Amino acid sequence: MSVAPELPTTLNDREALRLPDGNDLYLQLKLNTCHVFPGDVDPVRFRQALAKTLARFPHAAGRLRHDEQGWRIDLTNSPVPVEVVEDRKRDEILPSDIRHSVVHKSEDVQNFHIPVSLEGAVMGEDVPLITFKLTKLTKTGETVLGLSWNHVLGDATTLKILMQTLSQYYQGLPPPPSPTFHKRTWPQPPSDKEGEALYEQYVPHMLKSYPLADVIAKYTAEALTSSMVDFTFTKAQQDKLLALANKQRAQNGRDEAAVKVTQQDALSAYLITLHNRCLDKPIHNAMYMMNYRTRSEDENALYRHPRNAGNCIYLPTFDVSASHSLHDLARTIRNNIVKARTTEFLETYLMLNGNAQKDALETGRFHIYPAESVVLINSLAKDDLGRTAHFGFPGKSQYYTDVSWERMFRIFPANPVKKDDGRWESNEGSVVVAFRVKTELKDKMTAMYEDDMRSLAHDQPLGSEMSLPSGKLSWLVRNIVWVLRQRFRSKE
Repeated sequence: MSVAPELPTTLNDREALRLPDGNDLYLQLKLNTCHVFPGDVDPVRFRQALAKTLARFPHAAGRLRHDEQGWRIDLTNSPVPVEVVEDRKRDEILPSDIRHSVVHKSEDVQNFHIPVSLEGAVMGEDVPLITFKLTKLTKTGETVLGLSWNHVLGDATTLKILMQTLSQYYQGLPPPPSPTFHKRTWPQPPSDKEGEALYEQYVPHMLKSYPLADVIAKYTAEALTSSMVDFTFTKAQQDKLLALANKQRAQNGRDEAAVKVTQQDALSAYLITLHNRCLDKPIHNAMYMMNYRTRSEDENALYRHPRNAGNCIYLPTFDVSASHSLHDLARTIRNNIVKARTTEFLETYLMLNGNAQKDALETGRFHIYPAESVVLINSLAKDDLGRTAHFGFPGKSQYYTDVSWERMFRIFPANPVKKDDGRWESNEGSVVVAFRVKTELKDKMTAMYEDDMRSLAHDQPLGSEMSLPSGKLSWLVRNIVWVLRQRFRSKE
């Protein structure tokens, strides 16, 4: 079964959507997601809602193409695959004790998708950029809505708006405002030493590119030698981390009128200290995935429109090697986020990153990040894809995805969970963090996290509160202290 857009579409006056901005060209990535509902999703109503949704997002029903002018999505209004199946054997989609988590192993959720073909899309084949699969779990009465999304269509915000639109149409409710599709062309950066210095300053992760085979080999090897960890932070725990960061500022004599760190800053800082205490190589730099859309609809900056469909994200990198305490790290993160939000920084970054991305793709090369001693912070804590697209099950829909990398912190709102007595626990305000770590370090890092959360509960100092010099000595002292604390706890 397949569904074509309802005509006319919002881009009915165009034959193609040009992609002149290299920042849109995430051709090597896809998003696989699952929405789980505690009841039926009617296939007929779903198809009708999807046809209306595709009319607002016609690029999703297009085909990726390349010519001498660059990349484009032909607006072919092609039918989108929708598979409807019934699973009579599966007892549950996931064990109940991990259903609050969002990121899971690919093998746990892969049967609920029709994977889009990234290779086929890049080669110009007639392959879809988005697919859907509805699976009815007979034993539980649940419905799983699986989606596979070529990242060239847009980022998580674009996907969220599409799924909100689909959910609203399905329920017979007014959809959110239509997306915009403004694309910007950036000038060529300087090619002299000044240009080289700009690349090193703004986009160090783009300085090296690799053949696709090397990229695949790198992530395959990483998957074989690492394991995923998944940590939950309740709202109370996040509040305490923030209070601890602010307490350190007061103790260090910080000016209260100075930069004010946020809950997210404190959480990111804590995750860095956790790595620094566990790994033998301290974290030197942090990359922060940021959304550059604004709340205004400034006609002079349409590429930053709040509903612009595309990859409106950037990854500024900043040095955290001189920051050791929780607050110093949180303050460093906040200061650099503020700097990265300036128009001058943003447009310089997008010019450099976009051109580097296009140049690499022209030669069939890709970039690898985060590098050694670098973390990538990717927080969707405020973009609740599960609760905003609930298809008539508010407070009871769950959201799952896959893919985890070493030193990439993927942060999501925790899912609501149905308890044994039938009540739903909302987990409102809680977040879950997923990333990979070398398998031999997983138990150690998990024990450190659990030890820290017990300390938080009793208002005791965390291991991350130590202000020590970075390097081997710091790593050795931190680990000695951690071992001693573990021994003392075992005697309590």
